[in-house]
Parts: sequence; C-alpha cells; structure tokens
Amino acid sequence: MSDKLVCVKRSSLEEDLEIDDGSLDEILESLLNQGFVTKVRIEDETGYCLTESGQEYTEDWLRSLDVDVDDVTVEYLVEMLESTAPPDRQS
Repeated sequence: MSDKLVCVKRSSLEEDLEIDDGSLDEILESLLNQGFVTKVRIEDETGYCLTESGQEYTEDWLRSLDVDVDDVTVEYLVEMLESTAPPDRQS
C-alpha cells in the first residue's frame, strides 16, 4: 500500500490559513525534512505534495506550533489537501 500524493499551491495555504511566509516555511521545511512532503513546481508558484501518511502528522504539527491554528483550520487544511489530489493519481 503506497502513499498517495496530495498537492496544494503555496499561495492557497498562505491565503486560506492566514499563515505568514516564515511560519509556513517552518512548517513545510519540517515536513520536507521528515519525508512527508515533496516540494514541486506548479506553474510559477511553489506547490507542495503531502503523502497520505504525512497527513495526520501535519495535523499534530500544526497544532504544536506557535501560530494561531485552530481545529477548524487544521481540518480545512486536510480537506483542501485531499480535494486537490489529481484524479489520475488515485489508484
């Protein structure tokens, strides 16, 4: 059973979650370093792909940060990541 990748544009994370550049960079750098996220280029924006096993970790990680991220925001992030998965990647 392999992880599916779910992708989202960086600008969507910043706007929808109202997280500033520095905080978002810290979140994503940690996920990247631990292998949960792979950084990809989407058009002219940086997008991020999250493995399915990294999804639960992301929820815990967001809650542990000193940024204002509530449960609703975390749930929204996960839903947004799931909804942006390319249909042809689902197998």
